[in-house]
Amino acid sequence: MAEELWEALGHAGTLAYEPWPGYDEALTRDATIEVPVPIDGKVRSRITLPADADRAAIESAALADTRVRELLAGRAPKKVIMVPGRLVNIVG
Repeated sequence: MAEELWEALGHAGTLAYEPWPGYDEALTRDATIEVPVPIDGKVRSRITLPADADRAAIESAALADTRVRELLAGRAPKKVIMVPGRLVNIVG
């Protein structure tokens, strides 16, 4: 069936001898990531960041989020546990 479709698309040769299609690995990566931000064990917010953001940028973006600031109510977090690219857990 694949050979018949190949011929219907206008190709003269057989499909069996065509090279396997290549791909660009850079195009398979996402430019941005969405990181959940749990506060005291419950996901309260999600932030969208560039995929190549470092730990400091991720932490500062999480603490600058309006929902996180609202839930912390001006208190400094006791602990920030981070898995880069996966989550930012804030213990308030």
